[in-house]
Amino acid sequence: MQRILDELKDVPCRYLVAINERITDKATGASRRAQAQALNEQLRSLGDKNGIDVIDWNRTIPANGGNGAVTFDTVHLSTKGVVLLAHTYKDALAKC
Repeated sequence: MQRILDELKDVPCRYLVAINERITDKATGASRRAQAQALNEQLRSLGDKNGIDVIDWNRTIPANGGNGAVTFDTVHLSTKGVVLLAHTYKDALAKC
C-alpha cells in the first residue's frame, strides 16, 4: 500500500477507506473482526504517516442500519450500501 501511495504522491486528493469490522465468514460463521481491525489500524497508520484522511466506512455502516441494511453478507453492499458509499466518497471528494 505504501508503494501505491508513493506512486500517487502528486495526486492532490487521496483517501484511504477503513473496512467493515463486523465481517463474518459465511462458510464457517467465524468473525473476522480481529483481522479487519488489524487492517484498519494499518490503514490509519499509513494515513497518519502520509497525511491522508481515512474514510471511516466501519462507523458508517452501523450508523445507517448495520450489516443487514448496508450489506448483504457483511462484505458485499446492498443497494442502500452502494448509494451510501457513493455519497460518502462524494462528500470526501468535495473537501478536496
